Amino acid sequence: MAQRRRRKWECHARHAAVAYADRAARQKVPQCQAAAFLGIPPRTLRYWKKRHAEGVPELRYRGRPPVSCNVESRNEVIRFLHRVTGPAVGIPALRPLFPAMPRVILEDLLRRYRHFWRRRYRENGFELTWHHGGAVWAMDFSEAPHPIDGIYSYMFAVRDLASHRQLAWEPVADETAESALPILQRLFDEHGPPLVLKSDNGSAFISETIRSAMLADVVAQLFSPPRRPQYNGAVERSNGVHKVYTQQHAVIEGHPCRWTSDDLEHARHLANTISRPWGPTGPTPEEAWQKRSPITDAQRQQFQRAFTEARIEAANDLGFDRVETLRIADRARLDRLALSRTLARLEYLTMKRVTRPPSKPRRLSHEELTRRVRAHRADQNSGLANDLTYMLPPTCTSSGTSQAKVSSPDRVTAKLSENTQASCAPRTTRKMLASACKHATMQPAVDANLPPPADDKTSTTLTSAHPERASPSWLRRLITPFVFRHKAASIR
Repeated sequence: MAQRRRRKWECHARHAAVAYADRAARQKVPQCQAAAFLGIPPRTLRYWKKRHAEGVPELRYRGRPPVSCNVESRNEVIRFLHRVTGPAVGIPALRPLFPAMPRVILEDLLRRYRHFWRRRYRENGFELTWHHGGAVWAMDFSEAPHPIDGIYSYMFAVRDLASHRQLAWEPVADETAESALPILQRLFDEHGPPLVLKSDNGSAFISETIRSAMLADVVAQLFSPPRRPQYNGAVERSNGVHKVYTQQHAVIEGHPCRWTSDDLEHARHLANTISRPWGPTGPTPEEAWQKRSPITDAQRQQFQRAFTEARIEAANDLGFDRVETLRIADRARLDRLALSRTLARLEYLTMKRVTRPPSKPRRLSHEELTRRVRAHRADQNSGLANDLTYMLPPTCTSSGTSQAKVSSPDRVTAKLSENTQASCAPRTTRKMLASACKHATMQPAVDANLPPPADDKTSTTLTSAHPERASPSWLRRLITPFVFRHKAASIR
């Protein structure tokens, strides 16, 4: 449609230029001067007048001729990407599977499918900025790859979120409250208790021992949502960094397969003194920790009052009865909502909503790719368009969970809904795909009697793309950032 509009506008512009040149000639104006007024070369104006006199009605496209493909073949490619490979597949892998499809059409469909997949499975979250050092701590257990001092198998980590300082990185015998509580009490006596202590839902942290100790010190506990380690991602990430520092120090000391308490302490000191979270000119975690203002009793009382009010509001929003005793999971959910509101209102925390692309899917093995191609071709050849469904093995999703995917091959267009999982793409070569294509034949056409897709406004339908002109890949990469996102999100 856009090409037709441009073509019509160009025809109108050429006819107007020829009419202007004729009027100028009747007024004794030279043709070269008229061409200069129009801003075109005289040779071009003469060519336009000649074509107008000959009565040539249509204009010809410049460059390579347009490449087109029927709707059924395009839908077949989209259906194959959605059910078998996913977005992480290349053009060399698709061309042997779709030999009749032009390469430029395959590139266009794959590019638009990937863009739609990234938008469909993008992750929405918050970017947290902590403003008061010593107000919120995070703790976690981590398993040691080597025995520490020959007897300890775990490390206990405590980190201040605002200053990024590692307060504790010490060996413990097991993941119990009895191992973590002495370290916490020592840190409370040395630095003062924080306002909030973040942790996951480990048995040690939800135990009555830790809960009673936190109530005695007036410290609120903030638990991560179930199966969501990203909620406490700062301490999770620091655990990996500290393990690397510990291993490096153990190698330097000459005992790489045996860690000691000195190695752990050296790693903690190194992380607090050499890292600069705020850039090369910013302070180190140790310097930021030393500049903090200690939590006063007035601030602690103000926080407890605000937390109590926020709990009442959160209970009303979530529909919880404040009289009844809540389960541990419900109480943690209530505290998460109340504490986030309290920390934001008292300006201890700033939350900025951000959107991140989904995790990159893994690639399948050669055997798994061959099995999926066989299953896909078998479903096409079976003819059971309305009754046949097939199961795919667990696939990688954007949230990191694995579950089986059930698909029905009786749809002309691929439909993505909330329960649709992104298939994992294989790392294929020409040799692998030749083996996969050896066992099945291509079915480019779709049965015309198949029922149309259901009208579901909550799901997004991928329809076929319009025929497009072949253009160089560098030109596509140049103009893609200037295309509106809402127009590029859906495959038309």
